[in-house]
Amino acid sequence: MQIFPQKESELRAILSANFGLGGVPSGTPAAQTKNRRCRLQVGLIQVASHAIDSGAGLVIIAGDLFAGPAPAPGDLLLAAQQLGRLREHEIAVLAVPGDRDTTPDGEVSALDLLRDLQLVEVPSDSQPTTVEVGKLVLHISCLPWRSGSTNGGPLHRLDYANEADFHLLVAHYPVEGMGGEGDREAVINLDSARVLLGVDVLVAGGGDRTMHGRAGATTIAVPGDPALADGTGGFLEIDISRRGLEHIDVIPGLGAVRRLVEIPASLLAQDDAHTLIRGNIEPFLDAEAEIVLRITGRSDPETLRTSGLAGVARWANSLAAGFELDLTGLRIGDDALDSGPGHLSALDEMSRAVKAETSEDGEADEAGDMALNSLRRVLGARLEPGGRS
Repeated sequence: MQIFPQKESELRAILSANFGLGGVPSGTPAAQTKNRRCRLQVGLIQVASHAIDSGAGLVIIAGDLFAGPAPAPGDLLLAAQQLGRLREHEIAVLAVPGDRDTTPDGEVSALDLLRDLQLVEVPSDSQPTTVEVGKLVLHISCLPWRSGSTNGGPLHRLDYANEADFHLLVAHYPVEGMGGEGDREAVINLDSARVLLGVDVLVAGGGDRTMHGRAGATTIAVPGDPALADGTGGFLEIDISRRGLEHIDVIPGLGAVRRLVEIPASLLAQDDAHTLIRGNIEPFLDAEAEIVLRITGRSDPETLRTSGLAGVARWANSLAAGFELDLTGLRIGDDALDSGPGHLSALDEMSRAVKAETSEDGEADEAGDMALNSLRRVLGARLEPGGRS
């Protein structure tokens, strides 16, 4: 493998994994399927763009580029396009299969196709790759995914003896305590990692959260999942020289997708207001989306109480990562308020709406509580008696 150095004796490498292109659960509504597929693709685009912008010389994909062994043509095309961008910038790409995109023995995989197109290197576990980058000699070993447990754990299979300046071990296994549960079938035991000799960085592509740490003399690098919705995913950037690992940095992934849905207050007065509001929200729904419903304009107390916002909140929260009401642009008034005296609290009106939707056993509606908490968070003191709505 040929890598073009940014400096005479240094290399910047991007460590990534778990793109899972095409990984949309069956039965997902069409709009959410499109959003989810797009989001997964954007994760790979983000990594490729960062590698180009940061002047990296190497990108490592430590398993699960695809969500299955037979990716859809659109996902395969997107992968080829992004890997082609990296090739155009003379950035080498090394990829190993993971537990989701590994093919049965003897079958051609999508990675095999991309390798034949000279877009990726797919090293074997029996033949480590040696790379010269200026004066730096880099040794890369591969530990492909295999189902089932083995005596001594996955690390037992490898011989780490080498004379390179730096040794990267690329695996698609989680590490115990770093995204790997101790009772899982295939996990790298932390004690095994601590006694590793001759490995400078273990790239453990089996965990979803992006993190890194030390185990004995070896740095454990968990690239994570760049599209993880809770903000703990991403990928890693490392700088290598003949002296060793110079720098490691977490690059945040996409996080939750914040989507703003704006509707006029006049919509609340419609007989089927809750249905119309849902129709405005539905195209933006996604399991990773945080929906912000912003209502602007003027309404009256009775309309706000009967519009069904608490029910909309319950419905949206069941289909998205989060839901928030933004009423900063909503003015609630009646003739008495317009004439000057008195105060009308949006929080009071929403409280009445929630009480109207209280379940038969008297327990408070969780979606209603969430709606009220959203109001408090967005409007703050303006919701309290004596403030102005």
